[in-house]
Amino acid sequence: MKKQPISKIEEINNFFGDMDLFLIDQVLKGRLNNSMNVLDVGFGLGRNLVHFIQEGYHVYGIDKDKSAVDFFKASLSQNQILQLKENFKVGHTDNLNYPQEAFSLVICSRVLHLLGSREEFSKSICEIHRVLKKKGIFYLTFNILSDSDEPSKLYFVPDESDVKFIEHLQFSKLEPRKTVLFDDEVTEVTMVLQKN
Repeated sequence: MKKQPISKIEEINNFFGDMDLFLIDQVLKGRLNNSMNVLDVGFGLGRNLVHFIQEGYHVYGIDKDKSAVDFFKASLSQNQILQLKENFKVGHTDNLNYPQEAFSLVICSRVLHLLGSREEFSKSICEIHRVLKKKGIFYLTFNILSDSDEPSKLYFVPDESDVKFIEHLQFSKLEPRKTVLFDDEVTEVTMVLQKN
């Protein structure tokens, strides 16, 4: 049986995988290149890292879930393990064990709304700011409370005041803030910022 040619959609999926749509947008706009040091804070199963690894970026990740870190390391190819195994570690968002201004891109996707308090949220944002180089890009997504939402008893869920806190740090907007409502229930904010 003759093998079917790959469609354009399959080709794009193979190239980007399960990466966030708005992060793909940054790649397509040419803002990101493989000379960048990339940190994914709360990388989980690594869906936003696969493209960067395949394209030769200098990639690092930190996640508080040891099993997620172990799973991701196990998914790397033998060659990637030799190069990258020390780059992925267990840690927390409010205490990043990296030097100041070490990264030109920091990704923090769908993590900060799972923290325990506003203080932890603010410390995490300040830590990310600390490890980001001047002119570095901060890609951030998180859920926020709308006016009609009930606060979670399990997690701190940011609100508009937390968005303003981020905007008033030494960041410039590279993109207008995007707010997406999923199933009339969850409001997600995406911010693409550059450190001044």
